[in-house]
Amino acid sequence: MLFHPQKNNPHTPPTPQEPPWKRSLRRFMNHTITDIVVIILILSSIALLLAEILFPQRPDILEVFNIALTIFFSIELFLRFLAERKTSVFFRRYWLDIIAVLAPYFRSLRILRVLRLLRIFRLGKLLNRRFSGIQSWVAFGLRQQFWLILIIVTLVIAGAVTFHLAEPQNPKVKTLQDAVWWSLFSLVGGEPLTGEPAESFSGRLISLIIVTSGVITFAAVTGIITAIMINRLKPQMERGDMDLEDLEHHIVICGWSRSANLLIAALQNSEEYWDKGIVLIAEFGEGEPENLLDKAKILPSTLYVIKGDFTRLEILERAGIRRANEAIVLADQIRERSDQDRDARTVLAAMLIEKQNPTIFTCVELLNRDNAAHLQMMGVEEILVTDEYAGTILANAQRTRGIITMLNELFDPTRGNQFYKVPLPTVWADKTISYIFEALKRQYDAILVSIETTAPSGEPQLKVNPPNHLIARNGDKLVIIAQRRIDFRDAF
Repeated sequence: MLFHPQKNNPHTPPTPQEPPWKRSLRRFMNHTITDIVVIILILSSIALLLAEILFPQRPDILEVFNIALTIFFSIELFLRFLAERKTSVFFRRYWLDIIAVLAPYFRSLRILRVLRLLRIFRLGKLLNRRFSGIQSWVAFGLRQQFWLILIIVTLVIAGAVTFHLAEPQNPKVKTLQDAVWWSLFSLVGGEPLTGEPAESFSGRLISLIIVTSGVITFAAVTGIITAIMINRLKPQMERGDMDLEDLEHHIVICGWSRSANLLIAALQNSEEYWDKGIVLIAEFGEGEPENLLDKAKILPSTLYVIKGDFTRLEILERAGIRRANEAIVLADQIRERSDQDRDARTVLAAMLIEKQNPTIFTCVELLNRDNAAHLQMMGVEEILVTDEYAGTILANAQRTRGIITMLNELFDPTRGNQFYKVPLPTVWADKTISYIFEALKRQYDAILVSIETTAPSGEPQLKVNPPNHLIARNGDKLVIIAQRRIDFRDAF
């Protein structure tokens, strides 16, 4: 059985391989438990800032907790810096957190320690990311209101704390509680509460900032209400071009069909793709893709949606097709078209993708096998005619009863055994298939399914259930069934 060799464009630099430790570190830093711990400590940090003002008689104990939290957040940011692919992305994402970490070091300027409140915005991001999958039904307007409320709370607390630190002996604002009410009413009313209570330049400056923020907040409320009325059906997971420009080595999915939900969910749950961005391109209409996506299975954190025609070059370029590692072209069903027209659009999209990125791995879904010849000429690696496979699976299910249960496990990345392609370890080079088969089962509880090798003619060749006497060579690849991906470098 012949297959397409791996593309190697001499004009395209090879994709840099990321160290395994960096990938593992990024997985740890983005884990749900890690985020929950950070959320709890951010809340503790905010409470500690208020406690330092309310209980000045216990500075030593509060200072110990403050130092511990500062050390924790410093280490956390350092680990995130190590895990990030691009330094520029790290500073753009965490510049507020860096300021919040540096704030406790300004011992001589106590008022600057209020900058620790900037962690509230980090708290909002974490809550939004972790609860978006559970509460994905929340409308666009409510999400905007959530961020508006978060900003208002931050302004009120920051205004109260800074004013109390700037003028602790102010007769009109004696306690922190008075300062909170002063900050709130000044923000809402557009002028300082009780006239002009500030007695110092810093106090007047804080009053000016609070009043100005109140005017801006009122404008933001008006803008949100207008956005809800005009653009209430804006896609929940549509991202900006700036985020798309940062994507590298991602997956581009062109088109939409009934299988798209399962496809995206399977990729996001796969060990190889859990942290890769997925760009979905289709001619979505009003209210789409929100009403099409299975929100119980799909994580919005790594999904980017582009509304447009994937047969247009500018749309593919916006999706970063030149920087993508893989592309999947579905038999698009988002619009009423004939099967012939759908295959024609699929072939055109595959041609544009291969032209823009000759090294990309492309998988294409066709409705008619007759159109496969065009795709093979372009260098498309995988071509799937779904109706053919559906018929074959049904026939085998009837002939070999119980096979569907096995297929459900093998093709579901969330449970049980999976297919994996792994390079042949050098220590197994020049060994027979029978030796490799036995070693895989004994050492890793894995089963050898096929081997990718080179025929005597020099052509690449895939052999399913290879014979026992076949000798494996350096450069061969094994397709196995196992509970997890095997890294042979850890064993040899």
